[in-house]
Amino acid sequence: MISRRIFDLEEHLGVRLLHRTTRKLALTSAGRQYLEVCKRVMQQLENEERALGTLQKEPKGLIRIVAVRSFGHRHMSGAIARFSMLYPDVHIQMELAPGTRTPITLNELGFDLGIAIGPTVNSDAVMQQIAKFVWVMCASRTYLKRKGTPQAPRDLANHDCIINPRLAPRAIWNLQCGPSRVEQQVGSVLSITSSLGCREAALADAGIAMLPSFSVTEDLRDGRLVSVLPSWSPPAASICAVYPHFSLIPKKVELLTNFLEGHFEGAFDLPDRNANIGKVGQTASEKEEPAKGSPTKVRAIRS
Repeated sequence: MISRRIFDLEEHLGVRLLHRTTRKLALTSAGRQYLEVCKRVMQQLENEERALGTLQKEPKGLIRIVAVRSFGHRHMSGAIARFSMLYPDVHIQMELAPGTRTPITLNELGFDLGIAIGPTVNSDAVMQQIAKFVWVMCASRTYLKRKGTPQAPRDLANHDCIINPRLAPRAIWNLQCGPSRVEQQVGSVLSITSSLGCREAALADAGIAMLPSFSVTEDLRDGRLVSVLPSWSPPAASICAVYPHFSLIPKKVELLTNFLEGHFEGAFDLPDRNANIGKVGQTASEKEEPAKGSPTKVRAIRS
C-alpha cells in the first residue's frame, strides 16, 4: 500500500524520490528536498492549529458587526466599550444600517455578527435573542394638553399620529389589550422612515408616535414624553444577535453575544407604564375596549 502511494507520488511529481535495490531503499536528492518541504509544511500546520486553539481559549482579533441604526445608535456603542474593557485583544468594527431589520447576507458582506429587530428572513443565519422590548404609544405633554388624551383606540383616528411607514405602511396600528385585539386606523399627520425621527417629532409636540421602549425609556422616566393608552400596545418584540450559519461559532463572537444578552437584560422594561397618565387627564386604570358598532376603521381580530 505504501509503495503504491510512493509510486503514485513520483508519477505526480515527475521525479524519482527513492533509490530502490533488492537490499534497501534510499532517498534521492529530490527525495531529500521534498522531505524537507514536507517537514516545514507539517510544522506550519501544527503551528496554525495551535494558534486557532488559542483563539478559542483566549479571544482576540477582529469582530465586524452590523446593527440596525435605531438600536445601535443609542445602545450598542456603550455596550461594546464595556466589552472591550473586558477583552482588550478583541477589536470591533460596527456599521449602522437603516431600517428595523438586517436584510443582508452576513457572509457576503463579511460581517461576523448582526444586531436586528427579529425575526429576520434569512434562513441561512442563526439567531439568539439578546433583549426584549415593548412598543409604546407616547406623546409630549404639550401635544396632549392641546389635543386631549385618547381614551380608547378608536380615538386615535382623530389625533395627529406620527407614522413609520416601514412598520405601518397603511397607517394601521395593531394593538392588543389582554385577549382583545384591534387593527386601528390612525390619523396620520407625519410619516418618517426612522424610529429616531419619529421620536424627535414626538418630542417636538407633533403628535402621538408608536416607539420601541429602547428609544424612549429615559424620555418617559424624565417626563419628556407620556405614555398614551398604556393598556394597549403591539406584542412585545425581541432584539436578536444574528450570525452566519457556522458549525462552530468563533469564541470571540460567542462571548460578545452572551455579554450583550447579560448587558441588556431588563434594560428596556417599563415597570410602570401608567406613570404620569393622571397628570394629563387619563386614568391609570383605563382598559376600554372598542365599542360595538364603532366606525369601520376599527376591526376586531379573532384569535
